[in-house]
Amino acid sequence: ASYNVVTAAANYSCALTQVGSLHCWGDFPNAALRAAYGERRRAPVPLLVGVQFTSINATANTLCGVTTDQRYICL
Repeated sequence: ASYNVVTAAANYSCALTQVGSLHCWGDFPNAALRAAYGERRRAPVPLLVGVQFTSINATANTLCGVTTDQRYICL
């Protein structure tokens, strides 16, 4: 996949594809993400399939983003 937006925190990174799909890799920042997607991912894995984002921001404990329909989602 080709990425045009990337954000990174200490232990994980996320990126948006050209159509706004969210992909992340590394050690996910909280228990809910680890439970849903695994402890550590070496390669990008799609998150929230079907949701398109315009922006994302990774912090130590939370991943947040704004969707194309103007919703604010934090994981």
